[in-house]
Amino acid sequence: MRCVIYESYYLDNLCLVRIKYNLIGYYGRMKGYCYPDFIAKPILFTKKIVFAEQILSVLNKIEPGISSSKGVVYYEMQMPIFLKAQMNLSQKRIDAKQAKTEFKKSIVCLQKSMEHLKYNSKETYGNQLYIGAQDTLKQLKKFVK
Repeated sequence: MRCVIYESYYLDNLCLVRIKYNLIGYYGRMKGYCYPDFIAKPILFTKKIVFAEQILSVLNKIEPGISSSKGVVYYEMQMPIFLKAQMNLSQKRIDAKQAKTEFKKSIVCLQKSMEHLKYNSKETYGNQLYIGAQDTLKQLKKFVK
């Protein structure tokens, strides 16, 4: 029981949550950690997804309901889920049915992101993500069909 409390503390520590929040923004954008680099280091897909899930776990406790932060995290989460599934499908690690399930998870993340971001005022980062997410959602749905 002592280890569970100890691990929980580190998952819920707000300083670490903030660091993970920043990291998921960097993964996919920083030199050496761009999406093409993820192909050489597929563990980065998993890291980004796990960090996002851990952040959402904490945000659901401290920011129940609509939250711009949750919207950004869901947005950051949808792309690695999609790309990881696409890569695994092309390398025949998963079949088309499993890939479609993962693609749908990506769509759900994007829809959840939009639910949170649609209330952001114009000219904010959240609103820019919301506008971009609308086109991305159309493309993802078309791709999955």
